[in-house]
Amino acid sequence: MNDRKLQDIIQYTLRRWLRSQRSPDDARLGAKKIVRQLRLCGVINASYVGAHPTD
Repeated sequence: MNDRKLQDIIQYTLRRWLRSQRSPDDARLGAKKIVRQLRLCGVINASYVGAHPTD
């Protein structure tokens, strides 16, 4: 899976969290859950998280 596809999945999920009247802190928690699940599935590794998309 390429970086763009991962970004699209994460952005879509976070938009859904924010639209459902959750606080930004909840969205941040949701992002952590997404990243954790992607790591567990082997889709991303620890070095990917926090990387700037233009790096």
